[in-house]
Order: sequence, then structure tokens, then C-alpha cells
Amino acid sequence: MLQSELVFVYGSNMEPSQMRERCPESDLAWFIAQVQDRALWFPRKSTRRKGGVGSLRSSEGDVVWGVIFSVSVRDLERLNRFEGVPNSYERDRIEVTAQDGSPHKVWTYTAVPADTPPKDYTPHKDYIELYILGAEYFGLPAAYTEKLRKIKTKNIDE
Repeated sequence: MLQSELVFVYGSNMEPSQMRERCPESDLAWFIAQVQDRALWFPRKSTRRKGGVGSLRSSEGDVVWGVIFSVSVRDLERLNRFEGVPNSYERDRIEVTAQDGSPHKVWTYTAVPADTPPKDYTPHKDYIELYILGAEYFGLPAAYTEKLRKIKTKNIDE
């Protein structure tokens, strides 16, 4: 049996086919969780994603919902490469709370801001659509999915 790690995903990695492609060895067992006192923001611009790409930032009272996947150690290393660790993203341990209230210490990816001071780049509508597809697929709370729909996006390609 392969050793596995738990990873909290909250952005485009919630889209199931993307995660299956990135983690081909893993069975991708999953459960829904939230991270308290964090908010989504978009501190890097991606040519591939045609706009800002997501991250977590401290924000008292806010909550970000996502999915915890169980991935093999080798797939975790693959995720590091896809996420551009350590230049574009960093992999960090955070504490999340599952829907049943149980706490879990898991890995997640946060963007390395592209600018000093950090800017918040507008994401492309196609990129945010991946967030929404994942949220709907995994059954994240409806109010949170609606919040994702309200993220200001751009429709033009860069």
C-alpha cells in the first residue's frame, strides 16, 4: 500500500479531472473541509490561466471551503511541480475543520505574491469556472458556491 498525505485544495484543483491528471497514482479519497480566518485572493498573474491565480490570505472571520484529498507521496511531489514550488507556490501545513467538526493538519498550496507590496490580480472567468465546477461536484455549501460566482472576473484573454 502506498503512503499517502492529506492535501486541502480550494481552487482549480477542486475540478476532478484536473486532480486525476495531476495525481494518477492516488485513489483521491476525499472529504469536505474549511479553513477559518482565511480568504481567497489572487496575488500572481498566470499567462496560462489568463489572469490572477488563487491563494489563501489571513482574514479574520472569513472561511474558505475546499476538499481534502488523500494523495500518494509521489503524487504530492507531482503536485509540487504543477504548482511551481517553490517559485510560484509554497506547500504549507495548515489546520482545517472537516464538515463533521474534526480538525486535521494537512498540506495546502499558497501563492508566492508576484509583487512587493502584493497586488490582487483579477482572475479570468474560465479559471473561476473551475472553482465553481469543483464546488458543485463535491457539494460545498451553496452559500460558498454563490460567493465564488460573485468573484469579479475578466472575460478577455491576456
